[in-house]
Amino acid sequence: MGSAIFDQEIDRSNTRTVKYELRKAYFGKEDVDPLWVADMDFACPKEVQEAVMKRAAHPIYGYPIADDEFKRAIVNWNLNRHQWKIETDWIHNLPGVVPALVVATLAFSVPEDEIIVQPPVYFPFFDVVKGLNRKLVQNPLTLENDQYRMDFQDLESKITARTKIIFLCNPHNPSGKMWDQNSLNRLGEICKKHDILVVSDEIHADLTLWGNQHVPTASVSEVLKERTITAMSASKSFNLAGLSCAYTVIANASIRHQFYKMLEATHLFIGNVFGIEATIAAYKEGETWLNDLTAYLEGTILEMEEYVEREIPDLKLMRPEAGYLVWFNFEAFGNPASIRRALIEAGVGLSVGASFGKEGMDFQRMNIACPRHVVMRNMKRIKETLLTGKHL
Repeated sequence: MGSAIFDQEIDRSNTRTVKYELRKAYFGKEDVDPLWVADMDFACPKEVQEAVMKRAAHPIYGYPIADDEFKRAIVNWNLNRHQWKIETDWIHNLPGVVPALVVATLAFSVPEDEIIVQPPVYFPFFDVVKGLNRKLVQNPLTLENDQYRMDFQDLESKITARTKIIFLCNPHNPSGKMWDQNSLNRLGEICKKHDILVVSDEIHADLTLWGNQHVPTASVSEVLKERTITAMSASKSFNLAGLSCAYTVIANASIRHQFYKMLEATHLFIGNVFGIEATIAAYKEGETWLNDLTAYLEGTILEMEEYVEREIPDLKLMRPEAGYLVWFNFEAFGNPASIRRALIEAGVGLSVGASFGKEGMDFQRMNIACPRHVVMRNMKRIKETLLTGKHL
């Protein structure tokens, strides 16, 4: 298969896609390369396309069930890809990972209870907590040698009797940091001590780079296995976000029952007829495509790193350990708002760092899941903007 399929530039105009159709709303202009929303500009695997078209050929699109074939595909994928042994009874489908956060919040906390997040982090974490009238408690990650670390001392100092849940992002969005066993073990010990539920967003887990191995949070210890709700999906890995299909893995029967009761109460248990078919096909037949994708992403990152070192040495690029999101630190170049406006004027459409928390103020996030020449075109625009002061 190789890299040729990822070098192809596909026109996504008039496909009702957030990434392209909302450029003017987000950036104030349409003439930008949209390197923001985390879906890919790559065609999904042929096997997935064929599975969806086969199902679409049947003219009735009624309510589907996430049957044993769907669950067995998930079990086998996680065993083979992540060496994580799970059971079909632990799995339930739902429309997305963020809905899983919503259901967990409703099921295991009440208004004014506290939920911990670790900024900078995926912005819906904040939205869910605030939108459901829970108290947001922030345990910021620390930045050491351009890598994020959990601050366990700060974490324990902020826990109270009303702290019920911690939202974990593993791998981390926006940086692509993968949490290791030691960090997860320590987190598990603290959560056991204070009886806190872990809700682990692992949607980027399949996209490991540089030979890294994803460590599912619930796989680390019996402690975490018994107090973790894991939310996953094939959507990031295989570019299926529009098919609204994700799933949770919950080993603890009591937690699982309480979660499922709320899932039914909110009617978020009905799957997407095409999402289920696509997930099965991706997990059964998509691994070669995925491995080619991650190799392509590694090549793009290497070219970016070489370019930054040679042409923009004051720009800090945080190498992701997983995923297709690159976290840039623009701190050396002055006012974040001015830099953002200048980059947009130059046609570079990045995600604003402050949306991930105030700790992301000096940062912007680039989605590199597009042809490499598009990424490098924008790297050159960034250089011209920063070094010549154009548009600043």
